[in-house]
Amino acid sequence: MKESLANVPGEADFEAQEWVPTTGSKLVSDFARTHILLGIFDGDPDRWLEFILREGTPEERENDLPWVQAIRRRMVADPGLLDRMRWLLREWSATFSGT
Repeated sequence: MKESLANVPGEADFEAQEWVPTTGSKLVSDFARTHILLGIFDGDPDRWLEFILREGTPEERENDLPWVQAIRRRMVADPGLLDRMRWLLREWSATFSGT
């Protein structure tokens, strides 16, 4: 069993997985990245940027970094974007969970 990183100074309270499909279909990629942003980084693109720059793979730097930078700019220009993203994911989830 892996030790939690919650008590390690400077470490995030989550484990990075080896593979998350963020290439291929733009729809799938955008959904996966939105889920990662909200679910792992609590909607904070700066945390994700720091993670990618500190520990990201070459693929994450090539594929995810531009998306995170773009969504960060959009969030600055549109303060309601984060709330809408959260609402959309909840609605999508509710559609398939029957709640």
